[in-house]
Amino acid sequence: MVAHAPLYDPRLNGHHTMNRNSAEKLLSLMKQYHSFGVFGHIHMNWYGEYEGVPMIITGGAGAPLYVTDPDEGGFYGYAVLGMGKDGSIDVHFVRVG
Repeated sequence: MVAHAPLYDPRLNGHHTMNRNSAEKLLSLMKQYHSFGVFGHIHMNWYGEYEGVPMIITGGAGAPLYVTDPDEGGFYGYAVLGMGKDGSIDVHFVRVG
């Protein structure tokens, strides 16, 4: 699943997401269909899970970053995704600049 605004903001006290009702409906569908999400909108790079659903935020491609610590996704770059034969997802962020 690819969309602009994510349904979860991994930053402490972050709230830069799609509206709550839409996020809850989408999360339910993603759980039901064992999906993962790729989002932008939040100017950072992050890969993790929210309520058991794997998600990638790759919004650090040029606009001012929302976090400054590179260890927290505060770097300019993009995500490279791969999928194993077993369906596992491999995510690697490439830093630029």
